[in-house]
Amino acid sequence: LAGTALNLARRRLQEQSVDVRDRISFVQSDVTRLPFSGANADYMLDIGCFHGLPPQLRDSYAQGIINNLRPGGYYQLYAFDCLEDLTDDPKRKQRGLRETEVAERFGPELALIEVIRAKPDRYPCRWYLLQKR
Repeated sequence: LAGTALNLARRRLQEQSVDVRDRISFVQSDVTRLPFSGANADYMLDIGCFHGLPPQLRDSYAQGIINNLRPGGYYQLYAFDCLEDLTDDPKRKQRGLRETEVAERFGPELALIEVIRAKPDRYPCRWYLLQKR
């Protein structure tokens, strides 16, 4: 998250009970090189990050999710499909995901539970729900 958003979240957290504050921490980091492992998260959500990473960084990102999700925990991803024919810009051709990419990059540690095609205004996209085995 951007620093501004983290600062706002930290201020809002101070309004919560001590019990809540003690269970929450914020980290600003490169998503492909998380400075921690074993967070045992019940649920992780990505709206718009993974599909924008260059393909060569996506395995590192996936490993960060795998390392920080508890067994039985869920990872939900919203991502655009790869549409190479929509641009001549080589950098933009890398955006979006191939149809089998989520299962390939997150499996076998995470099982693909559900894929829902979304109906965006401009580009095809999907919601993916995965669960750690």
